[in-house]
Amino acid sequence: MKINPKIYNSVTTEPFDVQELSNGTVIELHSLNQNEALFNEYAPKAKFAIWSSVDGKRYKLILEDTYYPRLRELYGRRVNQCMIDFWDAVEKERSKIMKFVFIPVSIAVFVAFILLMIFAQQLGETGQMIAMGAVLLVFIVVNVIVNKKVDSIVNKHNSTAVEKIKNIIGHKRFDELMDEQQAHYDDFFGINNEEEVAEEVTEDNPTTEE
Repeated sequence: MKINPKIYNSVTTEPFDVQELSNGTVIELHSLNQNEALFNEYAPKAKFAIWSSVDGKRYKLILEDTYYPRLRELYGRRVNQCMIDFWDAVEKERSKIMKFVFIPVSIAVFVAFILLMIFAQQLGETGQMIAMGAVLLVFIVVNVIVNKKVDSIVNKHNSTAVEKIKNIIGHKRFDELMDEQQAHYDDFFGINNEEEVAEEVTEDNPTTEE
């Protein structure tokens, strides 16, 4: 499965750790900060852990330098195995939908457009436009349904993966790590500092009522 292939190919650093999983999958852990272009693009968006792969066999996990030490437990071998299982499960079901629904419909739409052009004179300009609009509408509806189905698949397997991770780490510890994750976001973007400054300004300039 391809995951962020452009990011995978743009990583320029050597991994600071390499994990080899039981199924032969290799995960390289890289510093987001040392990949300056990626850091400048994704860190401001609060994306501190980025998965990438071009073949579903070898992955590059790019982690922000201050984020990883605080959330290290979420990126151990057993937890990462859950993530690989998640990607594999999603890809397996997504491939079935693409193979048995989206691709056949796309071919049917293409053939329909060819036939409409061949029989354009018989249909007339108005008839041809109506028929093309109907075919295009069918394609759009199918595309929307496929996207919703894929989203449903992702959500289903994501819930399964999260539950497995909670069982590995412990439910209480998982919740603590979620709090730690939020604390890192706040620290990284200086949210707490901004609140403190705002409080100081309010104290220095108290409102008065007449």
